[in-house]
Amino acid sequence: MWGCFELIFHIKHIRKDDIMKIEDVINRINILYKKSQEEGLTEEETLEQKELRQRYIDNVKSNFRAQLETIEKK
Repeated sequence: MWGCFELIFHIKHIRKDDIMKIEDVINRINILYKKSQEEGLTEEETLEQKELRQRYIDNVKSNFRAQLETIEKK
């Protein structure tokens, strides 16, 4: 499962123009996770959670690739 610290850690690697969008995604992921633990999710919410998590993962991968591309061999 996603931990708050893991999600916050990756925010540092997000482009400035994406911060609000990704913050919204993270907030919604956390809300859905909490709801899933307390009362369960509807099918629609489960699908939304899956899509949001994938969007977040894709963003992290993209940012990681961008960082790797800046590394120079010595």
